[in-house]
Amino acid sequence: MEEPVNALKEQLPQQDKLNIDETGWKKAGKRRWLWTFVALNFTFFQIAQSRGKKVLEEILGQFFPGIITADRLRSYRSYQMAGWQICLAHLIREAKGLSQSDDPATSRFGYWIRRELKLASLWKKGKAKSLEMNACKARLRRACLLNQDREDKHVRNLARAILKDWEAVTLFTRVEDISPTNNVAEQSLRSLVIARKICFGNHSEKGLVTTARLIVATARMRGVDVWDYLAHALVHYRSGQPVPLLDLSSG
Repeated sequence: MEEPVNALKEQLPQQDKLNIDETGWKKAGKRRWLWTFVALNFTFFQIAQSRGKKVLEEILGQFFPGIITADRLRSYRSYQMAGWQICLAHLIREAKGLSQSDDPATSRFGYWIRRELKLASLWKKGKAKSLEMNACKARLRRACLLNQDREDKHVRNLARAILKDWEAVTLFTRVEDISPTNNVAEQSLRSLVIARKICFGNHSEKGLVTTARLIVATARMRGVDVWDYLAHALVHYRSGQPVPLLDLSSG
């Protein structure tokens, strides 16, 4: 699968948008990171020793001309790209935690932030009028401005984080076809996270390579039967023929 997977990797820097996420992995008990890069019609996995900016630069280059949707990891903040959309689902979960606080003021702030973020996400799906979206963003910004100096550090940190990354929090309201959440990347990792809990990662370098070259996600995105493709690829490989490239031309 080396050639088909490398063909996918080579396409990544030319994509208009990517959803990226990373999760912990292990090799013989040592820490590794499993990265996922989800494009419009394929998914690429990479297992690296870190979750730092260097991984992005090695795969996408020093500068990515498209838009990346991801979480608030420092790696994305320091990486050079045309646009960055912060996953609102992460912020919504954080706000939900605050809304469940016993402190009335903290709970009120959490509820306010969660409500506005969810409204913005729903209105995006429903193609809200710009006036409605602008009003929602104004309320969200006001909530953060009013609470950026609160004594509660959790409230203060969330308010300041949203204000600091305001352009990345609201990019989806200005650019068409950008999702406000990173659900598609998280979903691409789900089966591997389950496998990690069962097998505790890999025990050799070959195991890491095998995991990273899984093409199940891409096959499903392209409507390709996984087992038929793998059988076909194996026949070609053992007979010395080039392994088919997962119907890349159809993308």
